[in-house]
Amino acid sequence: MNISAVSSLRIAALAVAALKDLRVTATTEPLYSTDDFSYVGVLCEDGSAWTVKYPRCSEAGAAIEAEAGIAKTLLAQLREGNLPFDVLRPAGFTQVKHGRALVYRAPAGKTLDFTLLTPSQARELGRTLGAVHNLPRSVITDAGLPAYSTDSWRERRLAELTNAAESSSVPVILRRRWEDMLQNDELWNFTPTVLHGDPAEEHFLWSGGKISAVLGFGEAQCGDPAADFAALTAQLSKTQADSVFDAYSNARDVAPDPHFLRRSVLMNEFSIVEWLLHGIHKNDPKIIEDAGQMLDALAEDVLASADEAPEPKWEMDLDAADAAVHTGFLAGMQPAAENEDPENTPADADTDEKHPDEE
Repeated sequence: MNISAVSSLRIAALAVAALKDLRVTATTEPLYSTDDFSYVGVLCEDGSAWTVKYPRCSEAGAAIEAEAGIAKTLLAQLREGNLPFDVLRPAGFTQVKHGRALVYRAPAGKTLDFTLLTPSQARELGRTLGAVHNLPRSVITDAGLPAYSTDSWRERRLAELTNAAESSSVPVILRRRWEDMLQNDELWNFTPTVLHGDPAEEHFLWSGGKISAVLGFGEAQCGDPAADFAALTAQLSKTQADSVFDAYSNARDVAPDPHFLRRSVLMNEFSIVEWLLHGIHKNDPKIIEDAGQMLDALAEDVLASADEAPEPKWEMDLDAADAAVHTGFLAGMQPAAENEDPENTPADADTDEKHPDEE
């Protein structure tokens, strides 16, 4: 979503607060907001370009701290030649309501709409994700970020499902489906891998048909590599997703396990449970209602499919699993962003938020 000129100027002022020597002359791209962050680019007298990343909620503030924390280990991997793209280089911070706004030198490149990826661009995305997943576990542990074993990853999902079912109404058919998957030992024979955590299109910058920089590592962790493909494969066409996965498989040091795509289906569906728990945690009735409607819609689609109800048929081959990623019931699975007036400042998105200049 776009942000107003007034809002962008207020956020741009945070660059000067963080880096006293900057002489800002204008705002520039990026100029947009997501549910969690506002981004404003600034140009300076010396021709340098910087970006301010402003947290719009406490969870976003924590993600900025995590992203800044892992930046050092990612830069070390870049210098060692293990990453074919640039990464975040934090330059300064300034305190705001929900944590700290981050200022960093703007990397080269622009974002692309993933749904418009050409075959070569889809392969580039796959190779990039492969490079991330090939990173050593120490990238995560040295930054103090979560590192799960195979068992603890699965147990966490089971605990989330239990909490959601106890706190709200999860359709029985979905609970049985997910419990059967989570309790099937054969499906969970994966090697914990460094995950990006939020491979959304705004975190990948492109230049000359190549990915020039990857940002947004605020949710990075060690866990199931299929998790990074959950929303991604549902967003893309089958042809695009096949290209991404093929290139990813060729780029990996370790071949994806046979049940990789099946778990990506689960993780995509399971994002509704996480959205529901987020709403419960924030005590936000709109999010809770939205998640409930998504659960009901998914339950209806599962009931309507003989192959999916009451339990998934895990003996299907990989081609069938790949096709399942793209079935119609996955198309609307991503949490719906709430409507917002483009003229709202970051403060307007949260009822208790203050304008950046009122900190």
